[in-house]
Amino acid sequence: MMENDYCQVEIIPTSNYWLVLKQAKQANEFARKHFDGTGFTALHRRENIFNATSQLNIKVEEFENVLNEHGFSRIKKIFYGGGDWIDYRKGVTRAYGDTLFSFWTEVRNQIVQELWITSIGGNSDERIAQISLILLSLNNKYNLIVADWNTCEIIRLDSIEEVNRYLREYY
Repeated sequence: MMENDYCQVEIIPTSNYWLVLKQAKQANEFARKHFDGTGFTALHRRENIFNATSQLNIKVEEFENVLNEHGFSRIKKIFYGGGDWIDYRKGVTRAYGDTLFSFWTEVRNQIVQELWITSIGGNSDERIAQISLILLSLNNKYNLIVADWNTCEIIRLDSIEEVNRYLREYY
């Protein structure tokens, strides 16, 4: 696995909903102004999230148990974009799943600091259902949303319909 999309599709506390919704709107407006038909002529920088995932004090063991219950095991080979392999036993970055879809965490002192997902698409309907159940389970435990900065879409994880629509459309 490659750690390329750090927090590009992040899973964060629901308490950030209105802030990230505003940021997504600003990013879309910025993109419209700075797209020249081929690429973007400027970069947009988002504000920091007010309520960080680390503040939820999610124990990595609890998080891993949810994933394991749904067939997502820890990935042991992670290639960092800087050109190095991350030792999965010692590194702060952890990944779970497979090359089509994976959950990523940054862990310090056994607490999840950041949580994000990556996917190259092509997931089966069965896999989408599995991912959906994981997201709903995590939401039930921790009250979370997905902030997808690739699409500037904010997905509430308390709605199975919204989660399924999002996953089917993009993954």
